Amino acid sequence: MTAIKPRRIFHGTPFIVVSMLGEGCAATATQVLVLRECLAIFYGSELTVGVLLFFWLVWTGLGSLVAGRVLSRLLRQKPRRSNLLGVLVSLYGVLIPATLLWIRASRGIYGLPLGEMVSFIRMVLMTALMTAPVCALFGVFFGSAWALYASAGDTDSTHAPYRLHAYEGLGATLGGMWLYVFLFFRGPLLYGAVFLGALLTLLGIGRLMADRGRNPLWRFLVTVTAAAAVCGLGLLEEPSRRWQWGSQVVAVKDTPYRNLALRRDGIQESLMADGLWLFAYPDPQSAEEAVHLTLLQHSWPQRILMLGAVSPEELVEACRYTSVERIDVVDPDMTVQLFAELQRKHPEKNFGQESLLEVLF
Repeated sequence: MTAIKPRRIFHGTPFIVVSMLGEGCAATATQVLVLRECLAIFYGSELTVGVLLFFWLVWTGLGSLVAGRVLSRLLRQKPRRSNLLGVLVSLYGVLIPATLLWIRASRGIYGLPLGEMVSFIRMVLMTALMTAPVCALFGVFFGSAWALYASAGDTDSTHAPYRLHAYEGLGATLGGMWLYVFLFFRGPLLYGAVFLGALLTLLGIGRLMADRGRNPLWRFLVTVTAAAAVCGLGLLEEPSRRWQWGSQVVAVKDTPYRNLALRRDGIQESLMADGLWLFAYPDPQSAEEAVHLTLLQHSWPQRILMLGAVSPEELVEACRYTSVERIDVVDPDMTVQLFAELQRKHPEKNFGQESLLEVLF
């Protein structure tokens, strides 16, 4: 068994296999990221999932059709197909973070007021436009990769499609694991999109610069510059959040379950999940009505179960009952803990009372 030299990665079948693994990983991650961003724009509507997946399949299929019927005839020479594959990989790397930024800027682009539901027709048109570039490009890439892989001399054309699907499936598995094991607990989603995009750009530009006639130092500089340009899109994380939620946004956190946004209107903080309002703070009147109207139905409440997003004031109001021994809060996103963390970071602000922290910790 002979080891593959690093230079061989950018030539022939090894490059097709590596690029298919990378594209499979990026495709799964991109689908999840785009879906989450669209849910935040369309306020968590379930129709968004079906519409987005519909156009994902349509645009990917059309892209594969074009690659299989047109490009395979126009580019009969293998070197040209390999170069085309490098171009497609690089463009896909740029489109991943660019698509996320496009979705976040869609409120201003399409004139969507914050808090207003989008009509179904408008949602369909917007989803079709936002998914078309990245999905069609992946379809063109897959069709081109299959044609190049099937025509390779060292592969069995009968089993080539199955092997290529296996490589893509392996990459998709790695992409899902990377998303839900690492990214959602480490940093903003745009940084993850930029990271994937930079890797794909390195791979694609590396293929284009892999000819032996080129200076190795020149190849290295061009490749690194292209990847650095993609990484520069990560600097738009904070501006893109203001595009998405307005200038009054204080903090945004993506959890494994949804997108949480904290806005400040004067002295009042409002927490939203996927664009839907959860609660405001301070808002003592709403907290008193939510808690006391329920607990007064019991003569001696001892154990309380609270489901969903619970404001700090609701916990404080529940703790006013001397009979209460235990309060259980069931919320996968730990919205109350988010407020507790904000209180630690900003002790000068009144994000809750000490009794809240005593209940939670």
